[in-house]
Formats: sequence, C-alpha cells, structure tokens
Amino acid sequence: MMRRALSAVLFAACGLWGRADGVKVSSFGFNAEDATEIIQRALDSGAPKLVFDRQAGPWITRPLVARSNQELVFEDGVELLAKKGEFHGIRDYLLRCEGVSNLVIRGLGPRGGTFRMHKRDYQKPPYARSEWRYTLRLCGVENVVVENMHFVSSGGDGIVIGAWKGKSAKNVVIRNCVCDGNHRQGISLCGGEDILIENTVLSNTCGTPPQAGIDFEPDHPNEKLARITLRNVLSKNNAGSGFDFYFANMRDWSEPVSITLENCRAEGNRTSVSLTADNKHDAGVVKGRVAFVNSVFADARNRGVNLCGIPSGAVDVRFSDCVISNAAPGAVTPDMSFAAGTPRQGMPDGVTLKNLTVYQPTNRPWFACGRSAFGPAPREIAGDVTVVAPDGARTQVALDAAWIATNFPVINGGRMPAPRVPLPAVRDVVVHDEHPGELVDLPPVSLINGGHYLLFVSQPGPVRLVARQIDAVGNRPANEKPTIVRYLPEKGGKRRTWKLPTPGFTPGELTFTAHAAGFYALELPRGGTRQQLLKSSVPVGLDVTESDRIIAGVKRAPVSLWFDVPPGAAFTCGASGSDYYRFKASLANPSGETVVSKDVVSDSFWIDISAPLGEAASRRFTNTSLWRIDFSKAREPHYDWMWVDLSGVPGCLFLTREKTWSVRPR
Repeated sequence: MMRRALSAVLFAACGLWGRADGVKVSSFGFNAEDATEIIQRALDSGAPKLVFDRQAGPWITRPLVARSNQELVFEDGVELLAKKGEFHGIRDYLLRCEGVSNLVIRGLGPRGGTFRMHKRDYQKPPYARSEWRYTLRLCGVENVVVENMHFVSSGGDGIVIGAWKGKSAKNVVIRNCVCDGNHRQGISLCGGEDILIENTVLSNTCGTPPQAGIDFEPDHPNEKLARITLRNVLSKNNAGSGFDFYFANMRDWSEPVSITLENCRAEGNRTSVSLTADNKHDAGVVKGRVAFVNSVFADARNRGVNLCGIPSGAVDVRFSDCVISNAAPGAVTPDMSFAAGTPRQGMPDGVTLKNLTVYQPTNRPWFACGRSAFGPAPREIAGDVTVVAPDGARTQVALDAAWIATNFPVINGGRMPAPRVPLPAVRDVVVHDEHPGELVDLPPVSLINGGHYLLFVSQPGPVRLVARQIDAVGNRPANEKPTIVRYLPEKGGKRRTWKLPTPGFTPGELTFTAHAAGFYALELPRGGTRQQLLKSSVPVGLDVTESDRIIAGVKRAPVSLWFDVPPGAAFTCGASGSDYYRFKASLANPSGETVVSKDVVSDSFWIDISAPLGEAASRRFTNTSLWRIDFSKAREPHYDWMWVDLSGVPGCLFLTREKTWSVRPR
C-alpha cells in the first residue's frame, strides 16, 4: 500500500496522473530480457490507464497479477511474451485476474495487442504435464472488457472465465479477439453471468482434450452459465469441437443455463457442435436453454452436431435457421445425432430444429439416434429439416410423431429396468474363492473413462494385484499418476486411502495391506494409456452400483464377466455400443446355456434380460448362481468399447468366476 501511495504522489507531482493518453509502462523502465518486476510495479501503481508502448522487442515476463480499476492498452503490434524457460508451475498464468473489477484490456490499431506463450515447450520435459497454463485467467471478475487482442500458444486456454472463491464472473465482454494455437481450449467458460463474446476467432486448438474452440464446462453445480451470448464467433480448425458444451457437473438445482449463439460459424473442427447435458447421472439433469440462431456448421471432420444426455425436462436445445454443411465427407457418419447420457436417464428430448438445412457430401442418413435409453419415446422433439443431397435434390423432413417413432426405437416396451442395488453390508457377504490368497488370472479388459474396480477383502492383511499399461494409440508415454485404493467404510466408518506406484508397460505388482474386512475401490489412473488388471488375490469386479461402465477388450480378445443372481431376483443386464464400437454380446445362465446372443452393430442396442424369463426359467433357477455375459467380435467391425450395466442384483460384474462373492440369504 505504501508503494502504491508513493506512486500516486509521484504521478501527481509529474503531472502524469489522469492523462488521457495514459501512463506508459516504459516510464517504470524496460528490460529486454525480463520485464516482470517493471510490469508488475506498473500494475501495482494504481495508474488508471497503463500503455504497453512499443519497444525494440516484446515485453518479456514471468507470471503477472492484474489489479482492479485499470485500463491496459497495447499499442499496435505490441506483445506480452512469456519468458522462455519459465512457467514451470502447472498453474502459472501469463496474466492472473482473480476477483478484480473494472478492468479493460485493449489493443490498438489493425494488429492489436498479443499475449503469447510457448506451448510446445510446455508439452515436454522438463515441464510437468499441465493443461492450466493460461494466457489470461478471468475468475471471479466483474465488469471486464477485453478487445482487439490475440491470445496465442498457451499451455492451456487462451482465455478462461470462471468463478473464484465462490464468486461468479460477471459482466465480461470479449470482443474482436483471436485465440489461436492454444493447448486445451481457445476459451473455456467454466462459469459466468452476463457474458458477451463477439466478433472473435477461436482457431487451431491442439494439445489436450477437449481441444475445442470454446468449451462451456462448469466444474461445480453451484457455478452458473447465465445470460451468455456469442455473436459472430468463428471457431475453426480445432482438434476438438468448434462449440463444446458439457454440463454434467451441474444438477437440476443449479441455476438454469441460458446460452445463445447468434450468427456463429464452425469450420473444419472434429465436430461442429458437441453438447452433453449429463452423461453421469440417471436423474437431476440441469435445466435451461441453449439456442443456436442463424449459424453455420461446416466441414466437420466427424459429425456436424452431436447432442447427448438431454432427457425430458432438462435443457431445451433449439436450432433456428441454421445450416449443417459437408460434415464427415466420404463417411457414413450421420450429419446429426442424439444420444442418451445413461440408459436410465430417458430418451433424448426437448430439441427443436426450426428450418434446419443439411447439405450432405454423400448419400447417407442425415440423422441417427445414438445410444438409446429406457423409458417412453420422446414427446418434445419438433421442427422441419431440409436435406440437400450431393446432386442438389431436396427432401423435406417433418419431425412429427411418425418420424420420432422411426428414429427413436423404444426398448423394454418403454418400461424402466429394475432398480440398482447398493453394496450389501459386509456381514452379509459370502466369499467364494477357489484359491484363497493366491493370484489368479483376469480377462483382457480395460476400464475406460472413469469408474473403478471393486475389491472385497474378507479379512485384514495383504492384497496383491498385477497390472500394466497398454498404449492402444501409439507413441504415448506411460502414465505416471498413482493408482488409488479407497476403503469404502459402512455408515459411520472412517475412510482410508492408499496411493500406489502405477506399473508401466511391463506388468508389475500393486500391493497394500487392508486394515479391515470390506469393500475397497481401485482407481487406476486415467489419461493417455489404457490400464489393465492382470491378476488378483481377492474377488474383483466392475462396480456398477451407481452407473454403467465402459470397458474395452485388449487387442479385441473375447471378454467374459460374471454376476451373482440371488434366488428369485429380477434383473436387467445390458450392453450398448455406438457408431464405431460394434460387438457380439451373449448372456449365459448358470448351466452355461445361452439365453440371448446379439450382434450389436447398430448405433445402440440394449440386451434386456429382465426377469421373469418365462415360467420354466423362473422355476428352474432357484439357487444363488453365477450368470455370464460374453463379448466378442460381431459380423461388422470394430470390436472395442462396450457400455455394460447391471441392476436388480448386486452391482458387481466379476472379472473371474474363481473369486466372487454373493449375498447371504436372509
């Protein structure tokens, strides 16, 4: 405070304070190799207007912190450049703006100003992996304008807008800006109110997913996306989606989202628009509205528009006077798809396509219902679509009841499956172990995109596992994050956690000492490589007590999973795929007889084995017994990922029948 007051006195004495043309940062000095201290002193000075004036080279700096009530002006072509060899902290930002208010960052002239970092440096040692080295962080800010600026080559996002210490970003304008060549996103909008982004280009994002032009993705359910407008925004040539929306961390009690895109355009992205309201929860999906008005989605490498996890009563999505053009040229991929977020969530619903025009590069279905769901057919899908074939022929499509009935197949007669069954009390668990304390082989399967394995330990003592990593894509380094083991105590119990070194591509042991009998969650690290459990000394399975899980066969080898059915239980066992993940699924009863076998080769298919299976079957299977579900190659490629689910019986899909558990009859 004393330094700031002294600066004010000096400025007043020199007649500089309050000058219309502002105070030049160079009046505090200039250092061509490292101007950090000079720039920060200028920011701390309290000068209402600071001008980054042209020097012989850029203003080179380490991380900086912004202050409130300031205008930062960049003369035409002036750069704020990250110092080479710095920014080793995984959350080192070029300019940190947290909790500040009344801030303007403005570039002058045709070239404007530039914030530039060194993305390629940060993507390899000696830098620690990070997706958070932003050029500009605007969190918990209020009344901020950023215009005529470039944000280039960050180690994370060009710009991130979000909350800070529970305070949402409010009244933020991003205008006439370019976010180019950033590592994670051009812009991440994690939370904000009254945000306007206009006349802005978001391009060439590539580094770590989602790799979008802009990503709307709150981290917590109490964060907001309220009154957000994008106008005349171009999102092009991004490795991910042009416009990415992911609301799964929000809930139905969150403030409803309200986002409008007007006169926007996506060009040459993987997908033009990807919107997922919720792919985690069966219920409680966030509400609100996302509207696309007079916008064009062109030249997507994969799909024009993909909507996921939008059940009835959740977010309304509306496209008005929009165009999808030349999506996935040469592929059979549909131009647009809807998909359920979870099988129990309900069919996609609440979507309006008003005067949508689809220009197809090849003759194919323009629409597909991706992953399907239990429950009745959608009731709130409406609109009119014009599909233009490669030869110019036009087909008018009305999204009426007949179209819905054809494109949204109802499974299980529209009924919901049996409810999920939580983990039993430890005292009710009976272990069936053919080789107590010994390691047994597990099938070649990997757990994909989260979730955990479930271990049951019958008594305190050592637990041994063998695991390895698999580079399914190629040229990916081994994941060095630890493997996490969590004790799942019963009500009132104390949680415990172990962090174990994760084996690399060569099989290695994971060992910990269980302090009590009970259930333990095993969480192998995510990202880059696939993780495979090879052996276990205790019963182990996939935990599907709360949600379905995605698994993958290793080298497309057959996979078998087992589950226990208590006497007289009604159950539902399911599996589904997607466009690229096609497989054969078979369900066998305890006698080894195949009850159902299906090639899952359409966009989505669910194997519904809800009891009763017929009077004869109901009378025949009266004892606790193991059922088996097998996955193998279908008649059409390719066999890889499968969504698996189980309800009505204890939610554990065992990896081997040699080590299982069941619930003690009462």
